[in-house]
Amino acid sequence: MIMENSHAGAKTAPSPRAVAAFAALVCMNVCAASAAFALSGCCRREPSELGNSAGIFERTKRGTVAYLGGSITQNSGHRTSTEAFLKSRYPDTKFKFIEKGISSTCSNTGAFRLEDDILKEGVPDLLFVEFAVNDEVDGADYGYAESVRGMEGVVRHARLANPAMDIVMLLFVTKDQLELLQKGGRPASYRAHEAVARHYGIPVVPVGDCLKEAVDRGEFSWERWRDCHPSKEALALVEKWTNERLSKWMANPASQPRCFPMPDPIDALSYFKGRYNPLSNVEMNSKGLKGFSCSRPRWEEVPVLIRPLYKDEPIVWSTTPGDQMGFSFQGTAVGFFVLAGPDAGMVRVEVDGEPREIDLYHEKYSAILHYPYVKMAANDLKDEKHRVVVTVLDRHNPKSTGTAVRIYRIGINGTPKR
Repeated sequence: MIMENSHAGAKTAPSPRAVAAFAALVCMNVCAASAAFALSGCCRREPSELGNSAGIFERTKRGTVAYLGGSITQNSGHRTSTEAFLKSRYPDTKFKFIEKGISSTCSNTGAFRLEDDILKEGVPDLLFVEFAVNDEVDGADYGYAESVRGMEGVVRHARLANPAMDIVMLLFVTKDQLELLQKGGRPASYRAHEAVARHYGIPVVPVGDCLKEAVDRGEFSWERWRDCHPSKEALALVEKWTNERLSKWMANPASQPRCFPMPDPIDALSYFKGRYNPLSNVEMNSKGLKGFSCSRPRWEEVPVLIRPLYKDEPIVWSTTPGDQMGFSFQGTAVGFFVLAGPDAGMVRVEVDGEPREIDLYHEKYSAILHYPYVKMAANDLKDEKHRVVVTVLDRHNPKSTGTAVRIYRIGINGTPKR
């Protein structure tokens, strides 16, 4: 969804890709002007400054701001408060807000959908990213390494699209994460996301740490916070903590966009080439493959919650053991953005002839809804062309009631191939 703060008579803006290309060119020129000057700070700045976006908003009176995250982002919260903050701070600026929070999604999903969901709608000057809760709670196969690959995939891909892009990372909190912080520990998703933030010079709003300090001082409690989706009272605190930091980080606008240094990746297999493999590339009735359909499933046959985003979308699906579909891509990873309900089944995925079996049933949530999440099939492949064949198996998780395979999107870290 896109919202605009517009003025009558505004001229048509250049295309997002043209703006990004111009910003990249300016960055390269500034950075190449003098090696000595670059080393002294031309292309390096403290991570606590959002000078690029602040300068753009002030000078051009236009700005593109994007939000990528899970349900915390989808359910407004910090999104609506930061939008209000920016409109108030830059009242003469026409903002384009690209709002792409999707419930239950983790950072690997974010890496795969960044291109389609955000960059194709407009290359941001400022990007807010939030996945610390979902990477800890919702990820079926998550841990520190996968959180790094997902978050670095988002950040590095974004900066490759616009080397001058400012990014803000938010670390929201669950009760378990708060209790770990109170014991002196650090959640795996926090450690992973903070490692990415340090590596790329990205400021962080540490919501969990701020809450811990407030609880330690006796000023707040988890009961008043409510749950991982903060209460109205708690959101007022989030707004205060965030806006105080934004005020500081935007205090010194850059006179022109400055490119960020692009270090080597933390993990060469991070999903910074992430994108969707178009469903039109999937082979379902050719090359000996048959049975799958690309259409709207019969959701009414499995009467549990299906979220509105997916209800009327054509997806790749089958409920019949033995059905097959296939596709090709070049890259290092492939995963399936599935809608896994109480009848979710199992598949055999063959990558270049090497089989692996994958259970699509989500232990925590499949019993109550068609749960949307990415199930990785392979994440350590050589960066070359691969052939993938998926077969519906005739067995399933003991908790499942069927053999359904419903694939909303196919994520790859690479390039689609036919």
